[in-house]
Amino acid sequence: GLGGSAIALVRFVDVKAVGDACRSAFADSGWREPAVFAVEPGPGAGPL
Repeated sequence: GLGGSAIALVRFVDVKAVGDACRSAFADSGWREPAVFAVEPGPGAGPL
C-alpha cells in the first residue's frame, strides 16, 4: 500500500482548500497534521 497515504485528484485551484479541509479534519480528530503535496503527472510509460 501507500503507508497511510491518500491520492486526491483535484483541480490545481482547489489544492489549498482541499489541503486546509484535510488539516482541519485531522486536527478535529486529534491526529497529527498531514503533509499535502501538489504534483503534476509526468509523461506516460512507453517502450524502452
